[in-house]
Amino acid sequence: MTDLNTARTWAEIDLDALAHNYHALHSLLPAGCRFLGLVKANAYGHGAVPVARKLQQLGADMLAVACLMEAEELRRAGITLPILCLGQTAPEFAPLLLEYGVTQTVEDLETARALSDAAQAAGKRLSVHVKLDTGMGRLGFLWRDGGDNRAVLEDIAALCALQAAASEPLPLPQTTARNRSDRRSEFMSYTIRATAAAGDRETDWNYLPVEQFSQTADSTGIHYSFSFVPPEFWADRIILLHTEGSRNSHTVTVNGTEIGSARDSGVPSEFEIQSCVRSDAPNRVVITLPNDTDEPESALADDRPALTGCFLYAQPRLRIRDYTIGTALNEDGSGTLFAEVVVENASHSSESFSLCFDVFSPQGKVEDFLSFPVSLDAGTCDTMHVEMPVYGAARNRWSAASPRLYSGNLFIRHGDRILEYVPFRTGFGQTAFADGRILRNGEPVQLRVARYDATTPDALRADIRRFKKAGYDTLWPHRPQPYWFYDLCDALGMYVIDQANIGTDYRTEDRRVGGTPSNDPAWLAEYMARTQAMFYRSRNHVCIIARSLGEPSGNGYNFYKTYRWLRQAAPDRPVIYAGAEGEWNSDLDLTPEIPD
Repeated sequence: MTDLNTARTWAEIDLDALAHNYHALHSLLPAGCRFLGLVKANAYGHGAVPVARKLQQLGADMLAVACLMEAEELRRAGITLPILCLGQTAPEFAPLLLEYGVTQTVEDLETARALSDAAQAAGKRLSVHVKLDTGMGRLGFLWRDGGDNRAVLEDIAALCALQAAASEPLPLPQTTARNRSDRRSEFMSYTIRATAAAGDRETDWNYLPVEQFSQTADSTGIHYSFSFVPPEFWADRIILLHTEGSRNSHTVTVNGTEIGSARDSGVPSEFEIQSCVRSDAPNRVVITLPNDTDEPESALADDRPALTGCFLYAQPRLRIRDYTIGTALNEDGSGTLFAEVVVENASHSSESFSLCFDVFSPQGKVEDFLSFPVSLDAGTCDTMHVEMPVYGAARNRWSAASPRLYSGNLFIRHGDRILEYVPFRTGFGQTAFADGRILRNGEPVQLRVARYDATTPDALRADIRRFKKAGYDTLWPHRPQPYWFYDLCDALGMYVIDQANIGTDYRTEDRRVGGTPSNDPAWLAEYMARTQAMFYRSRNHVCIIARSLGEPSGNGYNFYKTYRWLRQAAPDRPVIYAGAEGEWNSDLDLTPEIPD
């Protein structure tokens, strides 16, 4: 340790200052621009390993070093970010570049050919960065402004041809997610307490199923249309169209006006359509599946009919927009049920109302009733934090072997009227992930996993009973499932590994940047949106024991990012990726079975 009494100079390295500077710089980046942290020369004397580790934690996209030795130091310290080597590396060291996954800067065709030959001899591909010298005169292909640069261009073209299968990156989707209610839990709004308690949306006044579509096709895609007349009591309500199973991209048009669009066919999309709905005449809705890329779900088999599970429902202008339910057990055997509820005033004036909350034990006993006053200006939202003590909760802990569920309602009271009920189910107990093991209620869980996709509620009930008799306790579907799948796994006691709607076989062995969609940063927004939609939609289900990034689809930057996001969003649940092939972005190596 440096003796500050005798040393003439010293450096104090403040990683919090580094974080501040990172966020300040990152906020200035335009969309699509990535952040590279330069840590050469021991991070300019600041300590390459601690600085690189901090940049990785903050979310930097890449690091750069001066030489292969510096890259080796970072890899041995556990740094997993992509690394660019700015200095020269002799071709005989290509095996180390490949071993450490380093992108090598090249500045002449001869060196590039030698590196390519070495990589080919190893049966692998080496990622390179082509450096162009625009005037500094140090390194790079020399570019002369106003001069004849044809020879430079020919060399660079020849260099690019050395990279395997000089093919273009996969084109991005033409459709984007727009005006879609996402990143929220999936729930239903009811007008009748009894139907809410039973989860019986079919008989509730607030539910309008889409029972039949008319179908046409043209050069732009396939068009599914239907007409509806809203119930009278939907006047001045928020009307939502719920779409599901759309075969990837889809757009929604109501009475000739485009409302919005979405990409992910595995999770529901909801669109607020009341601005275009007529109350006194039939309304024509068209859902178009445009001719767009099927990536990144082209390898996912789906036997469901197109646009299964579409329906309409309405919420009051004073409504519950989203909620999160959680539980905790106390040392005395009691529990605490807590919720974060997003309430919204979508009316045109300030309003005061109450958010109410009741809970029933697994035996049907009323545990408590709470009411919280809310005042909101027009067009605003607020998040209410609710806590409720539950005595004797330790006796009613949930597990796959003993699925004891508490039930309850969130509801909005305005004066003497109750405007909506939102039912919920939850279970007490703790899921944890530590030292490579899953713990439920403090006990290690040895998962026996079945790969399974649901077809109907009745079939799922029968299959769960059959699987449990055969010793299975976990279902791992190939894609997100219908809402009733999670409800039944909660109620009947099956753990679930929920999986994002990602599965592609497009150039999955090409680990160059841009070679496969999974390692193409241009596709990160698509991968992240699908991962987050999967997470938010099912986060309130106690059956979720782990989450999967998707079907094996190669590996790379986008799966690294989605893994880190899930681990931060839910550190008590492991993240699994069967396509990791030994890389760091999978917490468990499971061997699922396909039951008879």
